[in-house]
Amino acid sequence: MSTNSADLVRLIETAAEAAVQRALFTTITPVVRHGILTDHDSFSNIHLVQMDGDTASVPCHDVTTGYRIPIGAKVTVLFAPPHQAFIIGAVVPMGPIRQLKMGTDGPPMAVSTTPTDMQLPDVPLIGGVTYALHAHVLAELASVSVDARWSFHVRANGSSVDRVGDLNPRVTGVSHWLMDAWVYYTPDETGDYDLDINAEKSVDGATVMFQANGTNVWRHLTVHDTGVLPVLG
Repeated sequence: MSTNSADLVRLIETAAEAAVQRALFTTITPVVRHGILTDHDSFSNIHLVQMDGDTASVPCHDVTTGYRIPIGAKVTVLFAPPHQAFIIGAVVPMGPIRQLKMGTDGPPMAVSTTPTDMQLPDVPLIGGVTYALHAHVLAELASVSVDARWSFHVRANGSSVDRVGDLNPRVTGVSHWLMDAWVYYTPDETGDYDLDINAEKSVDGATVMFQANGTNVWRHLTVHDTGVLPVLG
């Protein structure tokens, strides 16, 4: 090979390498970032996400499967220009999401069905997610009949979820009963739910009152997010 031919080959190789480097430099490659979901779109799976280190939120298309990702969840976003940003994963925060804490007595209850003052309005719940509802309350029963009986239910939008207390002491006089129970609720749809404790008198003969003193006796109604649980049985 002549000197001129060798120089020409080197020139071609150099030009080709430079072209490859320019292509690599100018090609837009997908980028993965993390952020916090800040808002939902009401009619689509496009949500707003504030990326770590940024001050503004950007729209991202949720392509994950399963239930709707809640606001405040940590999400993984794939930026794939020239298309759009895709939410491809999420770490859903679990634990207590809403709590009522009361340090005063409730009003006496005597009628057959009484919504108590232990109420949590407009609690955002996600369809398909299982929530643990914890009720903790000291009840004073003033009974004049050994047959008197009251039961207490946690309700969602006025419908009973499950029973958290049942008082049938079979004695007369004033007695105190600590109710501390967990029930589980899986809403079908995402939305805001009114949660409360409802008192139901099964057999007449007693009045009941929820007690608290703000020092060492408190009344609680707490909602815990437990995630998506498999249905067994």
